[in-house]
Amino acid sequence: MKKIAAFALVLACLLLTGCAGTTVIYQSGDLQNEEQPAPETPSGVKTGLAIVTDISGSQSAVAASFDVTVVAVTVDDGGVIRGCLIDGAAAQMTIDGSGAITGDTTAPVTTRQEENGVWLRRAEVLMRSAVGKTVGQLRAAGEWDASLFAAVEKAALSARSLGASAQDELRLAIIPDLSGSETGRARLACDAAAVTLSGDTVTSCYIDSVQADVTFDDSGSITADLAAAVRTKRELGDDYGMKAYGGAKYEWYEQADHFAAYVTGMTGPQVLEIPTAEGKAADADLYASVTITVTPFQRLVAKACGVA
Repeated sequence: MKKIAAFALVLACLLLTGCAGTTVIYQSGDLQNEEQPAPETPSGVKTGLAIVTDISGSQSAVAASFDVTVVAVTVDDGGVIRGCLIDGAAAQMTIDGSGAITGDTTAPVTTRQEENGVWLRRAEVLMRSAVGKTVGQLRAAGEWDASLFAAVEKAALSARSLGASAQDELRLAIIPDLSGSETGRARLACDAAAVTLSGDTVTSCYIDSVQADVTFDDSGSITADLAAAVRTKRELGDDYGMKAYGGAKYEWYEQADHFAAYVTGMTGPQVLEIPTAEGKAADADLYASVTITVTPFQRLVAKACGVA
């Protein structure tokens, strides 16, 4: 018997919130024509993630301003987007005319999904419109503003075969915070993970992070180039300097990939249960390739799995 509408289009948008970030769930099933039979075996898809950061709204002796857009996608071999999630964060850190930070660096940063406002409603429409189209088709449709389209395009271009199937559920988690801000520098750090699940089990994991800095002098005048591109740790690649300056065996993006591969096949609770010592992996096999603190990765992936 042919499938009718069960796999024609499955769109869902659920919201899970936590004190340190948000997890978004929005996934499409494999789009099929009514006349086509359901596939007997799952078809593979690539998992992609993009973080786009804008600091151009910052003003001297007023505030450092951060606008981050995060997109997770799954893409099939034909370049068709099968799942699309969008989240982000807009945050400010106030500074005065003496160059002092006057904002609360410990305050949690609310994500776009948590705000549940006009931005979210528009993002939901765009996420739906992306499913079943290639990047080229989205560009031709002209439904997206330039910044959001750039983030989706970047996510699609970054997509890699990490073990996901089209039938898996796509998840996105981001954890932004301003705690790295200090005298002379306002910093928004944002960790992000695109995760696919089969049931409760991780089938693919893609991690990236950005540290967006706005520097200023003792008069509160901004010294950072506000028009410069803000690169993520993955985009920095070897320029991040863990091997060159820290003597590490693996660079940050390599360690993130090793951790992602390690947790593939686990559930969210199992990820949280990975043993650590002072934040680092206690398991010798994991520590051999991931020497940085892993607890932020654990919280991020667990959040994507729906575990608070």
